Amino acid sequence: MVINNFLIVGTGRIGSLSLADTLNVTPDIISTHEKFRDARVLSNTRWDSTITDEDLVSGVRKSYTTFKNQSGKIRVDSNCLVWNIIDVIDFIDDDVGYIYIVRNRQQTVDSMMRTGFYTTTYPWSLRAKKGFINPFHPTYTEEDRRKNAEYAYDIRNGQIQKSFKQIDERRILRLDFDDMLRDNKQYMGRIINFMKTLSGIQIVNKTNLLHKHKTN
Repeated sequence: MVINNFLIVGTGRIGSLSLADTLNVTPDIISTHEKFRDARVLSNTRWDSTITDEDLVSGVRKSYTTFKNQSGKIRVDSNCLVWNIIDVIDFIDDDVGYIYIVRNRQQTVDSMMRTGFYTTTYPWSLRAKKGFINPFHPTYTEEDRRKNAEYAYDIRNGQIQKSFKQIDERRILRLDFDDMLRDNKQYMGRIINFMKTLSGIQIVNKTNLLHKHKTN
């Protein structure tokens, strides 16, 4: 098993942009953030049952190919938007390693609230409609917004874990978001070692510390 393509996934608000930036300082790694530009649409339309299986596979294949065809010994995309298409990605190419960042539910929901998710000014954060409360409804409240954030966390976390049940555990690295804040040198070391093990490439680790991470 030789794997050179990796996805960093989670429910959102997990420091994925910081991780992408940090990994980019390593010569052997091409690190991007949300390279799957269609991932949000594909995940959400699948959740709403408004896309056929054929179109879903075609769309995921196109986005994944763009990512996979990049240059570089190792390719990494930090992308929480793939939460509902991991199984499709794995169907297309099972030579993918997954780094799953888990953040406490309350912390994640609070971060979504502070960042303005599920308001009329962040319409992109509420593309999936099934099960969500419409923020454009005149009676929409802050309590409704929090319910949307909690629901988003639960469905994303549930779908990711469901997909992982069908994937070889050797291809999955699970990390706790809080560990990044406690000891980010060790945190990055675990990520680099995981990629070394699966790729067989002796990665030159220049990611001793994360770039200054603003916790929100």
